[in-house]
Parts: sequence; C-alpha cells; structure tokens
Amino acid sequence: VTMSTSILSNCYAPLRATPTDLKKDETVSLADRRTNGDGASRTKEQLRRICLETSVLSSHAGSSLVELGHTKVLARASITTDGNHAQVDIGVLQVRCKQLPGLGMPTQSDVSALDGRHQSNNNKNNITQQLYLEDCLQAALSQSLRFEDYPKTVIEVELVVLQHDGSLLSACMAAATLALADARVQLYDLVTCCQVAVILEEDGTQSSLADPNFEEEQAAVANVTLAIMPNWKEVTMWQQSGAAPQVALDLCQDGCRTMHRLLRQKLLESQ
Repeated sequence: VTMSTSILSNCYAPLRATPTDLKKDETVSLADRRTNGDGASRTKEQLRRICLETSVLSSHAGSSLVELGHTKVLARASITTDGNHAQVDIGVLQVRCKQLPGLGMPTQSDVSALDGRHQSNNNKNNITQQLYLEDCLQAALSQSLRFEDYPKTVIEVELVVLQHDGSLLSACMAAATLALADARVQLYDLVTCCQVAVILEEDGTQSSLADPNFEEEQAAVANVTLAIMPNWKEVTMWQQSGAAPQVALDLCQDGCRTMHRLLRQKLLESQ
C-alpha cells in the first residue's frame, strides 16, 4: 500500500516494546505474533506495511523514501561528470550508505545502547554494516544499469538509514532503485530484494518468515536474501547464512515480485 504524503512515523526514537497479556509461564512463537508495522497481525508469508515516496528532495535529480514496517531509508541519486573517468567509455556506479548514530537502531533496543560506554562498539558495527550494504547494493544494481548510455559519467546513489528494524537490505534496495528511476536513469529493470528468516520452533519444526523484523533476524537459524530483476528473470544477488529449506527461497522470489509490483505502481502514479 502506498501513501500520498511523506510521513516519517517515529523515525528518530526506538519504539517501546509492545505490552502483552501473556502470563510468565506462557509463550508465543515469533511466527504467531508477527505484526505488519502498525500493530495488525500478519502471516509468515506477508510483508510488512510498505510506504513509498519519490522526489522527496528537490535538490537532487532523483530521491525516494521507503518505509518497510519500522525500517526507514532515504535515498538520493545524481548523475555527474567526473574528470577522473574522462577516458572511460561507459558510466560508473558509486554507492554510499550512512547509518545515523543512535537513530538507525532496532526498535526493540534498550535505551542503554545510547550510553557513551557502548558508542564505540555501535560505531564499529555501523561502519561494518554500511560497507556490507554498499557492496551488496553495488553488485545488485550494477547489473540493471545501462552504463553504455552514460560515457564519462558517474551515477551516484546515497542512502541514509533513518531507522533499522530488520530487512534493511531490502529497504535500501527499494529506495536506491526508486531514486535511480526517479532520476530518469536508464535501467534494464527494477531491482527488488526480499529477505526470509528461518526460525526453529519449540517443537523442532522450522518456520520461514518473509520480511523479518530485527527480533526475528536475531532468532533465525538461517537467513536468505535475494535480489532479482523480475522481468528479465535474473538473480542479481543471493546472500545466505545457514541451511535454509526450498520454501525460504520460494518466499524470497514471491517477495521480490510483490516489491516489483509496488515499486512499478508507485512510479506510474508519480508520472
């Protein structure tokens, strides 16, 4: 579902844990207490609430704002001529990602994480995560760009993580793709991404959860992240940790196709 106005809901402070009516000796599995970001329940196969906006920054050729549940990412794209690439016959893609200190925190994080004693470790984790995101986005997006149409040109994509509550790479991929399309950059296809977390239930069975939040990511025994160009039926990135069943990969593909449909619909509405 897309929204007509840009609304950043609770971007700049971790959300408080949702109170429950469970007694101390009662437990509910993660798969049974999933929400879509606004409190409504969702199934294992459903994505969280998705809000998409384009042209949110007038100072750049293209920009976007993506909210995937409580994960929020701002992206901007620009096309520049760089003297260092004057002899290059095709364009070059540069991706930079920034996670604001203390703001891109998981929504369930303890407030003590903002304490100065933990700031050094938080900064190191942020830098590591930024480099990982930049590498994944660079590899996945490069395959969709028509570089031959941009000789001696640098296509720059900058992302700012406003809040992180799981499936961060999926949100970043959607934001970057929307920003490139908003900047009228020639693409073979929109690149979409989806993550699936595999958790172990108390009875020993496995559950595959599409678009996991931060808590579900941390509890997972395996994570699969897939990026594809649906129209071309090509995989541009595949990240996996742990042994995952075939259903997890199938959920990733379904999630990517759903994201592609939503991104395409938003771009058509913005024309």
